[in-house]
Amino acid sequence: MKKLLCAAGRLILRLLFRVEVRGMENYRAAGPRAVIMPNHVSLLDPALAALFIPDEPVFAINSLVAR
Repeated sequence: MKKLLCAAGRLILRLLFRVEVRGMENYRAAGPRAVIMPNHVSLLDPALAALFIPDEPVFAINSLVAR
């Protein structure tokens, strides 16, 4: 069910926002401890990262900035 929802989310975001994913070959080559640093162009970046990274990501948030 989760895979189906993620696939639907990716499709919707690709259609609405023309999402383009680059560098996935670098992600795979980095191994299981890769660090992804979105450039935060929009508030959609966390959702985009969660949907388009093939593994289940873990997010680190600066709680002082997030307040």
